[in-house]
Amino acid sequence: MVYIDIGNTFVKIASHTGDMTGNVLDSGQSADMDEWYVHLRARHGKLDDIITILNSEVLAAMPVLACSVVPSVRTRLEQALPDRIYFIDRSMIPAALLDYETPDTLGMDRFIACYGAWDRSGRNTDVVVVDAGTATTLDLMSADGVFRGGVIAPGLQVMEYGFARLAPALPEVPRTIPSHWPPKSTTQALKWGITGSYLGLIRAHLTHYQHEYPKLKLWITGGDAQILTQMRGLSMHYHPNLVFEGLRAWKQTYIDART
Repeated sequence: MVYIDIGNTFVKIASHTGDMTGNVLDSGQSADMDEWYVHLRARHGKLDDIITILNSEVLAAMPVLACSVVPSVRTRLEQALPDRIYFIDRSMIPAALLDYETPDTLGMDRFIACYGAWDRSGRNTDVVVVDAGTATTLDLMSADGVFRGGVIAPGLQVMEYGFARLAPALPEVPRTIPSHWPPKSTTQALKWGITGSYLGLIRAHLTHYQHEYPKLKLWITGGDAQILTQMRGLSMHYHPNLVFEGLRAWKQTYIDART
């Protein structure tokens, strides 16, 4: 089985080592968390390269399970792989697992990432997933496997882009927080104002969750997840491929069990 995560900006293709059964991967592929081989991470504009990888000798015989938040990319892949690719959509999720007032607007990556974290946590623990991508989402799945909703906030890159576009005279600064307060230079002020504000926003929302679910397990994922490790005093679990974990867990529970 091949898994695809189609986010707002990037498409990722991966296989789980337990599914490879002797297939040899190309030397350009890398391993994450000792369980996932990520074949490609590319922007939407590289769809031709993505389709080429999926039709390569190693992957061509494998069915594809995907999660998408971009309809145009989904349509293109369905046209290119008409008999191989299957997308998880909202119609496949039992209503009892969605405590969400507008399920038709729910991005499937939010649910699937939470499902992956919940599965990795033993399926008996409240989990919050912070997915630090183009948008940053903070979502809750309770110990009974029900998606309880969450927050959609600007990603760090969006905040940086806003400054660069609307205040171009300000300098670019590294994504670090100075060790002292208050800031004593423009560079320090921007570090606190961008990265510091981003982390403060996340911490504030996590405080709400922890008040209601004091025993929750916090998971972080997404392209900017490493930035979140600057938040001190929080116990967190980093996994770069929670959407893939969720896709595989969903397949085992709701697809394999019926075949």
